[in-house]
Amino acid sequence: MAEKPGKYGNLIKAAKQSKPKDVEPVSESKNNSDDPMVSLTIKVPRSLRQHWSGQAKLNGSSITADIIEALTEKYGEP
Repeated sequence: MAEKPGKYGNLIKAAKQSKPKDVEPVSESKNNSDDPMVSLTIKVPRSLRQHWSGQAKLNGSSITADIIEALTEKYGEP
């Protein structure tokens, strides 16, 4: 009997087959060298994290890059 694919199996398969779009990666070179990167931890429901992670991968991005973009858009930079 064939294994039933997981809840996100088709999503992951589609993400692996798609070509990544031109996304500018978040890098420390954008930051001032005197301003090191630090962790930002938030609690979210697992189902949302899985959904967001899959969507980010489909778009050739990452959750980190998307969060930084959203926070910068909302609050700007110092």
